Amino acid sequence: MSKTIKVGDEVSWRGSFGNDEPKTVKVMSLETTVYPREKYGEDVNEVTWDLVKKNRVNFGLSSGNWAYSEQVAPVGQDPNRYHGLRQVSRNEFKDLFAIMNGTKQPY
Repeated sequence: MSKTIKVGDEVSWRGSFGNDEPKTVKVMSLETTVYPREKYGEDVNEVTWDLVKKNRVNFGLSSGNWAYSEQVAPVGQDPNRYHGLRQVSRNEFKDLFAIMNGTKQPY
């Protein structure tokens, strides 16, 4: 595996904040950020996987979506496992979303 990722490379991506099944997509753009999980950054053509692991890269994808680093992994790898994340069920996701929107009380 390469230590860097460039615009034009393919990656595994999970949509819906990591809840969709992984898909292979092409990287159309890359932005590096100062802090983890910032929405906007500086356009670049190449980043290290180390920076991706630090969640400091935003990806523009061939699917038309954009993604935080935690939703992306090398082709053939599950982004959730690559980043050590736990996948939540659709019901957990819906409950958390309702709590955040104030339409449901926390447990």
